[in-house]
Amino acid sequence: MTIDPRLIAEDAQAYLPSRPSTIRLDADDVALRHHPHSPQAFFGSATRPRFSEAAVDQRVADVRAWFRGVGRERFMWMVGESATPSALVERLIELGASPSDDPDGDAMILDGAPPAGPPGIEVRRVASFADYEAAMRIIFQDATAEAWSETAAGLEAAWSEARDDDQIYMFLAIDDGQAIAFGQLVWLTNGLPYLGGAGTLEAARGRGAFRALVRARWDDAVARGQPILLVQAGRMSSPILSGLGFQTVGTVQTLVDSSAIR
Repeated sequence: MTIDPRLIAEDAQAYLPSRPSTIRLDADDVALRHHPHSPQAFFGSATRPRFSEAAVDQRVADVRAWFRGVGRERFMWMVGESATPSALVERLIELGASPSDDPDGDAMILDGAPPAGPPGIEVRRVASFADYEAAMRIIFQDATAEAWSETAAGLEAAWSEARDDDQIYMFLAIDDGQAIAFGQLVWLTNGLPYLGGAGTLEAARGRGAFRALVRARWDDAVARGQPILLVQAGRMSSPILSGLGFQTVGTVQTLVDSSAIR
């Protein structure tokens, strides 16, 4: 069976590998993921929705019940162009979901080597709890103290799963001894490499760390026999990725669902 990377990029969250604590449901019409180490919405996802028009309200209720059942109060809907029904985003909003802070994303693919990063930026794979915590602090640099505290409480348990995982791992960009950016590489269940979360400290933006992390992950993918990268990019990273050679192959809209606490 031929894998079309364009469709995979659109629904990449449906093909995430699992860690021991991951709770997942792969139904014919939607894929659900719950990662219990943080209550933040982006640690839960409903993706690849293919609901029939007649069943959409019931299936949305079913998805919400599933997340309530695993104890998650907030999760993300990720709706690509192939989702059904065609007006699913509007219907989800009518049913109480809200556009995320970065609601409109691009599904993108890179199939040629990107430019190298600046020579002064060191990139290394995260291999210690200190590196892992540094990456997570970058993720939460703009979060409230409460949000960081909730996630920090599960950090050691999360690292105990992450440290030996060869399917989901992160890289840090280091400048003058300081961790200034991170980027995740995910090997999807169909074998394609996907750029997961990434971020740069606000004070360090513009130094080329993002570019260096893309190149490091490209080199890693090539070393494992897959000269391609897939990504779902938000409004800030999409123009940068376009400049590095990524091609847009679709769009993905994201919504936050807080139905379990309403």
